[in-house]
Amino acid sequence: MKIAPRVHVAAGSRPLIAGLTASVAARMSYVALLIAAPLLPQIGNSYWTYPAVSHAWVLIPLCVLFLLPLVDIHRLRRSSHLDLLVLLSFGVALGSWGHSSSLSLLFVYAPLTYLLVRMASLARLGRAPRTDVSIARSSPWLGSSWLLAGIVVLVAVHVSWTLGGQVGTDVGPASVHGALRLVHGAPVYGIDHAATAKLGYDPHEDAYGPALYESYIPFASIAGTNAGARLAALFFDLLSAVLLFAIGHQVRGPTMGVTLAYAWLAFPFTLYSGGLAANDSIVAAALLGTLLVAASPARRGVMTALAAWTKLSPLALVPLMISHGPPASGRRRAMLVFAVAFALATAVVVAPTLLHSSLSAFATRTFGYQLGRAPEFSIWRRLSVGGFPGASWITPASQIAHGLTIALTGGFALALLRVPRRQDLVGLASASAAVLIALQLCDGYYSFTYILWFAPLVLLALLLSRDERQETTVSALGRPVRTS
Repeated sequence: MKIAPRVHVAAGSRPLIAGLTASVAARMSYVALLIAAPLLPQIGNSYWTYPAVSHAWVLIPLCVLFLLPLVDIHRLRRSSHLDLLVLLSFGVALGSWGHSSSLSLLFVYAPLTYLLVRMASLARLGRAPRTDVSIARSSPWLGSSWLLAGIVVLVAVHVSWTLGGQVGTDVGPASVHGALRLVHGAPVYGIDHAATAKLGYDPHEDAYGPALYESYIPFASIAGTNAGARLAALFFDLLSAVLLFAIGHQVRGPTMGVTLAYAWLAFPFTLYSGGLAANDSIVAAALLGTLLVAASPARRGVMTALAAWTKLSPLALVPLMISHGPPASGRRRAMLVFAVAFALATAVVVAPTLLHSSLSAFATRTFGYQLGRAPEFSIWRRLSVGGFPGASWITPASQIAHGLTIALTGGFALALLRVPRRQDLVGLASASAAVLIALQLCDGYYSFTYILWFAPLVLLALLLSRDERQETTVSALGRPVRTS
């Protein structure tokens, strides 16, 4: 009688087998999700409706599709994984919007606060600038070919959701209307008496910067109001993905470029904004263009002006952008070049709108309106309406806290002129994200499409910095020296 020989598995090979099994399961899940992505239903029939509201099983596959290629399955305890989960947690807030205001506000301001601290930490604010960080050129565990297949599928999903969406906001049509006024030589800024008489209220379609209306001219010229708004939203959405690829390729090579482009297209809130034909992807594209040319003070000045005059909030980045660059004898000259380029680009952008509108009308209808806007859809609104029995002090206290928050945010933005920080792309992206997040913390009006203002900067900072490692070299004196 023959006895079958026993097969012994070496103890050291068990983790390898488990890792291979996990990799195969993850790849199978990735393929299944790519097949399912084009079949997922679009946004529902309400402005605030998102897949999480009525169908959590739609949001969850999108989140998993976003996470799978970005998570290191062999090192699950990395802090970057928590950062990505926090970035996705805004979906919980949107899913609970209208059902539990307290829960939704918690899941808006908690992740905003976390990301603000995290971005400030990555920028190493208050520490000596470091430019000698060693970077490990790691590749995504799925590989570029897998991500390219995902990009193809996700581009199709973006086209379908954006052009085929049945829900819209007023911001897309307002952008098209402003572009048409420019084309027809009508005033862009000022009360539209015809629209006000028809609607019974002032729609304030002229609350944005001139660069936004000018960028919508090609789409307003070839399509109607709604179609033009959707074409513009799709164009700037896909342009942001292209710019992320260009930045990643410039800094770390094509693999990082593909990873960043995939991350943007798979991020659920890009689909949300596109499906609503919102105009916030133009802010993302302009800021990414600024980072792409950040090495040149003149180009950085021009692109900062273009970004600033879209939806005005990027104006807070001017102190950061003008002071970017390693400290050297030519820094003052670089700052002067930036300032001149910024001023010239501003003049070119603003001039067409002032041909038929006065400077006072422009300032009143943009900055005046935004600064005088009553709090709405924010924690400041929740605190100002009262409704706290026995705590009448909360409303005045919240007003004081709101004012202090605004003052601190302004001081933070100005302090970046002198605060030591990383003088590389990770430092610039993370510091820019921190400023924009701080603005949203003190903004009296909140929209989930605003997430696109800082999301690409956060993705850049996280994915470019997560492979930084500490290496020890030996100096000429024989002493160990840390290079990062």
